[in-house]
Amino acid sequence: MVGLAGHRDVAAALTVTASTAGCDTGKASTDPAALDEVAHRLRVTGEADYADSFSAVEITDRVRVFRKANDAFDRWVTGEFTDACVEILDVPYSGKQIQAILDRVEADRGYWESQGVVLNTVSVDVDGTIKVGVDGEKVDAVQEKMNDRYDQPVQVRGQGAVPPAIGAPG
Repeated sequence: MVGLAGHRDVAAALTVTASTAGCDTGKASTDPAALDEVAHRLRVTGEADYADSFSAVEITDRVRVFRKANDAFDRWVTGEFTDACVEILDVPYSGKQIQAILDRVEADRGYWESQGVVLNTVSVDVDGTIKVGVDGEKVDAVQEKMNDRYDQPVQVRGQGAVPPAIGAPG
């Protein structure tokens, strides 16, 4: 699964469609270890049993789970985590679908280079939007080409070349 943490601005714009009883009582733990355990259980079961809807989890002072609408998954979450505060948010794509398009974008790097486009970065937001960083002068033209090539949201943004990590080979 793709790492999706760190994009709270996008997550904040999404709508919470359901939450567990622990969110209402004010007694849910905000201990980082407890939140990590809940997130881990959500991720493991989500990927194993609900792969067609589960997308990602995020930890703030609660756990947020992102998924394509799925009543069975929602019932499991709200029944299993009654003592925790877990918010359920709708996203248009499952993690499996996001990974497939991300893999396609990565596999197309050679194609993009043949078009004169260097993909400086490729990342994913918790809402499932794939973000591609390219030379700032090419953003509009590359966005149009990405829209034509991919059927899921790929957002192009201006970004300079990313230097290699210190100590990286080459």
